[in-house]
Amino acid sequence: MRITFAWLVLVLVPLAGCTKDNPIYCDQNTPCMSAVRSYCDLDGSLGGVPNRCIDSGDGGRDGSIDAGCTLSSCAAATPICEVAAGMCRACSADNECLARGGTTPRCGTGGIAGTCVECASATAATDCTVASKPVCNAATGACRGCQQDSECPSLVCDEQNGMCAAADSIVYAAMTGSDGAGCGSQPSPCRTVTTALGSVTTTRRTIHLGPGTYTEPGTINVMNKAVVIVGKGATVKPGVISATVFVVGDSGSLTLEGVTVSDAAGSGSPRGITCNGNGTPVLRLIETTVTMNAGRGIDATNCMLSIERSTLSRNQGGGLALSGTMFTIQNSFIVDNGSTGSSVGGIRVQDGSVGTMTFSTIAQNTSTASATSGVGCIGNVPTPRFRNNIVFNNLNALNVAACEWEYSDIQFTTVPNTSSNIADAPMFVDAPAGNYHLMSASPCKDKADGAGAPMLDFDRDLRPQGGGPDIGADEIKP
Repeated sequence: MRITFAWLVLVLVPLAGCTKDNPIYCDQNTPCMSAVRSYCDLDGSLGGVPNRCIDSGDGGRDGSIDAGCTLSSCAAATPICEVAAGMCRACSADNECLARGGTTPRCGTGGIAGTCVECASATAATDCTVASKPVCNAATGACRGCQQDSECPSLVCDEQNGMCAAADSIVYAAMTGSDGAGCGSQPSPCRTVTTALGSVTTTRRTIHLGPGTYTEPGTINVMNKAVVIVGKGATVKPGVISATVFVVGDSGSLTLEGVTVSDAAGSGSPRGITCNGNGTPVLRLIETTVTMNAGRGIDATNCMLSIERSTLSRNQGGGLALSGTMFTIQNSFIVDNGSTGSSVGGIRVQDGSVGTMTFSTIAQNTSTASATSGVGCIGNVPTPRFRNNIVFNNLNALNVAACEWEYSDIQFTTVPNTSSNIADAPMFVDAPAGNYHLMSASPCKDKADGAGAPMLDFDRDLRPQGGGPDIGADEIKP
């Protein structure tokens, strides 16, 4: 009899506990009393659990139990729908995001933790498969175009379309390479630019140079072929006396990106680069430095020339001489060139050369007393157009009779359109040390014409940083 009584006690105790109200339970006789969970899901068809009070108002975005919690109803911050509970929550693993389908199969980390995103840095190769968006932006979890060479497995990014070049379209050279037969692949690079150039074809026209100094057996001639040489941290110089580093001729086309061209030495004033030919050769410089050559940095005759975010400096024969050339110069420094014996200081434009120069800095150049140390324009028709430039601290006056100047800081003010020009010291950070960036109090700040201004400056800083773009190659950062 004692056993039976004990069993009854054990049964009655839990039954007594069931008499307590359950705030989320409902049936035909028990209504929902909560203002938040006011709807009774009798058969569980909405929330997945029968006889459950659910929130019928906001698609689960407040994290509470909800009628009709679905993939589309959950907010980005809480993308996973717990069907059984009708509750939206943050993701905790990739498989949860993958199960949702769509284009966001990864669960974010860091600042985007808990959200389903397009990609993760570690899996970008499989996540970012669209050719124009091969790189994963770790901050946003979205695929984007490449912006620099180091983001690509091939080490070459075509920044214009954001695509990584295919490795089989590139000839490679490196300090560890060898000029043996068949060199030029990424695993087996060549040792010199000259040998790599021999492997360039119409379908394999890019040369990638690893960091280091490439001492070439002679002048590198680019004739009747198109080649792009990419080489951040690479310096190319001649290994023989009196040799110009690069010569572009006939219908040749040469693009240099991130390369330093230097140390052409000896008699005959060898140049850094010569562009001259009967077929209108093409020369393009992007983030390239031409420096410390015995002759001019660049001689261009009957050439098509483009210089962007580049530097011409310390070339004893002068910076740049243009004759019969179509040119564009933008976001560049042409500084510390020439000597008291050179006929060119910074730039000489003559013999019908036509083009534009914008947002560039021409300073501290030298020439003979009878020449022009800054920018010399001689008999040009039509008139070259120069806007938003700094021309200051050159040895002697400018010859600007055949050039049009606007919105520029020019040391000598006897120039056309002086109402838009200024003649104030630009306040370089440290000109004696070769730093021609602008101090924050520079009078060039916000004084450039914003029409057609490039989005980036020499350093790839955004323009403008203030109320308007700054004159010269450098945009002052706050």
